[in-house]
Amino acid sequence: MYKLFYAPESASMGVRVLLDEIGAPYELVPTRIAMDAPRPPELLAINPNGWVPVLSCEYVARHIFANMFRVRLCAGLPATP
Repeated sequence: MYKLFYAPESASMGVRVLLDEIGAPYELVPTRIAMDAPRPPELLAINPNGWVPVLSCEYVARHIFANMFRVRLCAGLPATP
């Protein structure tokens, strides 16, 4: 199962829509992208900059560009190499 660190009005929206469309199970972890807003420690452990989207699964967590998530998911590959 995937875990998507998500913020409204960010690039993570496209990844969320795609996960819904392909029927992939995922947990949504809301976060904020304002520079003065605290970010979840779990997100900062994966990406110290706190940028979203971050998509993780059981065996790996990565912050990669949203377009790469979409390409890999549409191809039926795991979201992270």
